[in-house]
Amino acid sequence: MNDISELYNIKNVHIDFQPQNLFERLINENKIHYKEKVFSKGSFIVKEKTQHNYIYFIKDGIVSVEKQEDIYTFFPKGNFIGLNVLSRERSPFFSFVAFTDVEVIRFDRAEVETYLNRMQERWLFLYVQEQRFRDHIYECYLFRREKGIEKVELAITFINKIFPNPTQRVLPPEIPYKEFARFVGIKESTIQKILKKRNV
Repeated sequence: MNDISELYNIKNVHIDFQPQNLFERLINENKIHYKEKVFSKGSFIVKEKTQHNYIYFIKDGIVSVEKQEDIYTFFPKGNFIGLNVLSRERSPFFSFVAFTDVEVIRFDRAEVETYLNRMQERWLFLYVQEQRFRDHIYECYLFRREKGIEKVELAITFINKIFPNPTQRVLPPEIPYKEFARFVGIKESTIQKILKKRNV
């Protein structure tokens, strides 16, 4: 009984079944075909409400998670796109857009599904990736409930965890006011006023 408890300890699960580990298994599986692909900035990787036949692993770059005109969160390298809709006959709820130039490894969805169905730990890999995604969405949802300066400060804190920012600017160079406004849910003019007070 203790062995089972240790095996499924939540901390161990997030380490042992992280997306990078599944990615390494897939590329070393002879029956899995994959291809490197680069999406230029602004390109759709996956469109909402559109069926797709591929699973993507983000090798480099930042992906924005969008619905209509709003940016709900950002997804960094080391994560899968499309893994959470395996075995479900439904279209993606969100669009995944290359916010920067994004390098991915593309897998055939059916091949990945067949491979995972043979694994006893299948649900653990799917759980960890899904939980990562939900955590990103939820963290952004929480700060969007705030107002004014507090809302902007929390958004900046989140951004700086996702984007490498070697400059002294509060916002990384990849994020202009317009895109930050879409993310935070405040008018661009208001964003400019708040950030200029911080000498951004």
